[in-house]
Formats: sequence, structure tokens, C-alpha cells
Amino acid sequence: MNVLADLADQAYFETGELVSGTPSAGTAPRFYAFVVGTRGPVAVTVVVNQDEPGEDVRQVQDRAEQALRTALTKLRQQGI
Repeated sequence: MNVLADLADQAYFETGELVSGTPSAGTAPRFYAFVVGTRGPVAVTVVVNQDEPGEDVRQVQDRAEQALRTALTKLRQQGI
């Protein structure tokens, strides 16, 4: 993703819906975002699940991207 180009050598993003439990239990699907970013020899993995029933997939993606950005920024500050 281009917004991380200044921090990550490579980044992989995946989003989807996670269903746990059974439909009879009334469990609704929840969005998730799975992100992996590399910087030098280090790989950072972030998994974010939907917090609120009204939260959309873009909000979940944004939270995952922010978490990855924070971790990669800390790596850069440590000289990696």
C-alpha cells in the first residue's frame, strides 16, 4: 500500500468477515483486517477485529494500518 511506502519494504493487507459460533446462537459475522509489513529483517503482523457492530470494513482497515504504521515507526526509530 502506497501510504506505507516510507516505512515498509513490503506490506500485505487482507480483509474479510469472520463467523464464529453458530447461526442459531445469533452470532453475526465480524470484519477483520490482517496486515503484515516488513522493514529490513523484521516482519510485523497486525490483526484487528471489528469492535462495534456498526463499524465498517474501512474503519477496521484504518485501525490495522495505524497499528502497523506505529510499529514500523518504532522500528525506524531504533535504526532498523
